[in-house]
Amino acid sequence: YEERNLPAVAQQITPRHYEDTYATDLARLSIAYPGVSLLDRDLYAMDVLAMILGQGESSRLYQDIYQKQKLVYQISSYNFTPVDRGLFEISCLLEEKNIETVKAEILKQVALIKEKGVDKEELERAKRQTLSGYVFANQTPASVASSRSLDEAFTGDYKFSENYVKAVENVSAEDIILAANRYLVDQAENVIILKPQNKEAAPSLETASSTSNKVVEDIQKVILDNGLTVLLREDHDFPLVSLRLNLRGGLREENDEINGVTELMADAWIKGTKSKTAKEISALTEGLGMSLNSFAGKNSFGLTLDFLSQDIDTALNLLEDVVKNPVFPSDEIAQIKEDMSASLRERDFDISRNSGFQLRQLLFEKHPFRLYEGGSKESILRLSQKTCEQQYQKFLTPNNMVLSVFGDINAQEVLKQIKVKFKTIKKKEMKLARNYEPDINSPREKSIFMDKQQAMVLVGFHAPSMFDQDRYGVEVLTTLIGSSFSGRLFTKIREDLGRAYTLGGFYVPGIELGYSYFYVLTTDENVIKSKEIILQEIKKLQ
Repeated sequence: YEERNLPAVAQQITPRHYEDTYATDLARLSIAYPGVSLLDRDLYAMDVLAMILGQGESSRLYQDIYQKQKLVYQISSYNFTPVDRGLFEISCLLEEKNIETVKAEILKQVALIKEKGVDKEELERAKRQTLSGYVFANQTPASVASSRSLDEAFTGDYKFSENYVKAVENVSAEDIILAANRYLVDQAENVIILKPQNKEAAPSLETASSTSNKVVEDIQKVILDNGLTVLLREDHDFPLVSLRLNLRGGLREENDEINGVTELMADAWIKGTKSKTAKEISALTEGLGMSLNSFAGKNSFGLTLDFLSQDIDTALNLLEDVVKNPVFPSDEIAQIKEDMSASLRERDFDISRNSGFQLRQLLFEKHPFRLYEGGSKESILRLSQKTCEQQYQKFLTPNNMVLSVFGDINAQEVLKQIKVKFKTIKKKEMKLARNYEPDINSPREKSIFMDKQQAMVLVGFHAPSMFDQDRYGVEVLTTLIGSSFSGRLFTKIREDLGRAYTLGGFYVPGIELGYSYFYVLTTDENVIKSKEIILQEIKKLQ
């Protein structure tokens, strides 16, 4: 049999979820996974798996979910194997209220087979069903002729059905475990839910759009007794959850002595707790497909945690442990300090990073924004485990924390867990730094030579704070001039003169004040002209 030259279907790497309504009183639930073709070596094990799982009254799904728990009206599984890649599907008919329970029970049965396999009696029963089905289907010369012709047409082997029965006879319990773990995996899961329509008329497109927007905007804000701010939003389009923990702090709370401490502290934060090593944390998160990261910015620091909704309990337990019990391991800190020193050396040879830092040195004489997030050569040497612990404890107070949990969640259940897990963190007085920066009364300019073929031109200004209403005007102005592909700089420099490799503009907010800047990466002979064009475009808007 000659395979057809068809485009390959990309491997599914994330779960998919689709939900809709239709005119009926009952709901339908389908859980499907990309399967195998008619000619795949795993065909036989997957067919036997389908029989054991959901074909007939002795199957696992029928016995447990239909017979014992009485949660569905119909349930079955089927291994669909066309000439091209097929699918493995579990489907059922049920009441809408039972959807989530049934889904969980189905996945539990799948997990049991993946972990413990099937017993001898189930396996032998499936083999007998296959044999009897073949015998009954080939009782007459006409049925044999039909079977052989179809086998030849679709597989290139007129004895395919006969050989199929023999192959099924050779399927072992181990084959089924391997096949189940190869194909029935979380990232390849496709869930389809069809619910009954409401008795009221279906909403118009306009109404549906308004409803959708309302859901997106429906963020619940709760301030706990200890001052912790919690933001929750349910979004059931995908079985994913995004969690963010933000604490005020960051570069603006540093000085020359402890410059770089926030970055060091944030990196070491997730490298170990009182109960877990960095390796154990990685094994846990990677094993569940979670993504745990820390960040350190100019005005804040915190954690990000993304995971499948089915792992919400594990994720919240991990978050609690990391927040309450970090140990900032000395060996990890030593390694991170080495990395910071290496990054600092690299910065001095990177035209973008170095010029950006030098611009901030010009813009700020006193404000911590003049400092580099990764510290200085001298400050990195001074930083230690104790420094990290002191800085962390300084800002670890609920009234300085915002925890947001968005995604496929039950908001009230998540809130209950958060209250229990974080109520022991006591509220305390905390004073944020009050940084001052004098106005710029005359232009400042600095030129630095680097052994590069490119040249970077930057023009920067003090800008309103993040709380100032004027910030919005500055953001619009910055975009108008500095948008990388449609701004005035792009039109004037890139399209008219062709004298830039890249260009743009940004507004960077701060609590006391921010700054905005425009940049052009060009060649040495075009530095003066590029600077003139930037200043001209700014002046046009004054």
